[in-house]
Amino acid sequence: MWEDAGYQGDEWVHWKPGSVGAKYNIDGWDGDNEISSLYNHSGYAIRVYANDDYTGESHCFPAGDDLGTLKDIGFNDDAESLKTVSRC
Repeated sequence: MWEDAGYQGDEWVHWKPGSVGAKYNIDGWDGDNEISSLYNHSGYAIRVYANDDYTGESHCFPAGDDLGTLKDIGFNDDAESLKTVSRC
């Protein structure tokens, strides 16, 4: 997950989950509410949440999915937590 659209800027999240149900909170200043693009190369579907602790509005990205700008789905700079799910 990158700070800017088009996979530019700082790469705030470089997470390699090991199974379905794995969880990740984007903590502190580094990336919290700053994600603008993502590429899901984890091998799992990932649900991204607008709030800490996997709550609030969410969007699911299947394995291999990429989105050069989260603005296209109205989720720009909203990501705060994510977890792997069995499917979208």
